[in-house]
Amino acid sequence: MKWQSHEFMAFIHFGPNTFNQVEWGNGKENPAVFNPTELNTDQWISTIKAAGMKMAMITAKHHDGFCLWQSTVTKHSVASSPWKNGKGDVLKELTNSAAKQDIKNWSLSISG
Repeated sequence: MKWQSHEFMAFIHFGPNTFNQVEWGNGKENPAVFNPTELNTDQWISTIKAAGMKMAMITAKHHDGFCLWQSTVTKHSVASSPWKNGKGDVLKELTNSAAKQDIKNWSLSISG
């Protein structure tokens, strides 16, 4: 309920589906497709802030199981992608960008 009190916030979906240009993944996507070589979470947060939003929420793991952080429980994650030689962490970058610009940040994991 607390996040709903912010009324106007960003809800970000970002993962293999972005690169496969599909709405729904199935968990069988090759992690190699995830390679956001020009990822700029500072730009995301600047845009969110300019729009008047006070909070950003990102789906960190959706039903397809791909994790946007360095997970030790699955190989279906950024650790198995070529992005930053498998060392990238979208959640960490987004959290750092949000902190710099005074935007609240929540990560959401959805299974299904």
